Amino acid sequence: MPDLASEQLQAAVRLLPPEEVPSAQALLRQIQEPERWLRLGDLLMSHGEYEAAANAYDHAAALGAPLADAAAGLGSALIALEAWEDAAQVLNQEIEAAPNDARICNNLGVVARETGNVEQARHLFAKAVELAPDWDLPQKNLEALPKP
Repeated sequence: MPDLASEQLQAAVRLLPPEEVPSAQALLRQIQEPERWLRLGDLLMSHGEYEAAANAYDHAAALGAPLADAAAGLGSALIALEAWEDAAQVLNQEIEAAPNDARICNNLGVVARETGNVEQARHLFAKAVELAPDWDLPQKNLEALPKP
């Protein structure tokens, strides 16, 4: 886990010559930046490393990343892992805090579709389309649903 590496890096910094400590401390500060963990999660997702991405999004949230960003990423990773219940739990929690986040609505729509709740999926995809009309993914998801 990268957070365990942080502890080891801090211990290693104490062993460095004094002139090298500032640059090592700057590096340690960087690994505490939640935005870096969000980007790492995105990168891991793009490479199909869904479990590692989920861990990165969790770590980003723990470091104070915007919860909607962390939840949207974590939800996507859990969907890719077909962990429907876990994804629903994360996304339902966040939809209450960020009801107008198209990413959360779309991801919840995917969970609803994959668990057989087509009408709920339709509602969520339509809401995502309304919230982000220029984002084509929710529209494609909505159009791919069976007609009522």
